[in-house]
Amino acid sequence: MQRQLFDCAQIEESIGDIYRALAARDGMDTELRALWRELARDEDAHAEQLRFAGRLSGENIMREDNAVFEGLGELRETLGRIKEEVAKASLSQQRALQVTVKLEEDFCRLHLGAVAEISDPKMREMFQALARSDREHVARLQQYLKEK
Repeated sequence: MQRQLFDCAQIEESIGDIYRALAARDGMDTELRALWRELARDEDAHAEQLRFAGRLSGENIMREDNAVFEGLGELRETLGRIKEEVAKASLSQQRALQVTVKLEEDFCRLHLGAVAEISDPKMREMFQALARSDREHVARLQQYLKEK
């Protein structure tokens, strides 16, 4: 379980890196840049929470036969592709918003899946909070998409 938590922390940091890179790109709306910087800080905080939980967690807080973290490799690959697109500046502002909404939705599903599988109440509570934050991110990004 510790390894999965540290993997999740690295992925959260990668999402933060994507948000920072998008916020730094020329041609992006000022309000959107501020939103992406804020979301990057949130992702960094998520990573810290996961690392802290990883340091404290026992190995037996999740059922042996769970499949919650099986998709981490695929998510990591997706993040790698997105990072490449951001680095090449090939994502339009609209497409970047769509991509980040999808990322947040994917992570919300992952966090909620963990809630169902984790036996430790404090760890479940942390994953519920992460899912709530993901839903807030989705709502804010979708609101921006709707307004612009």
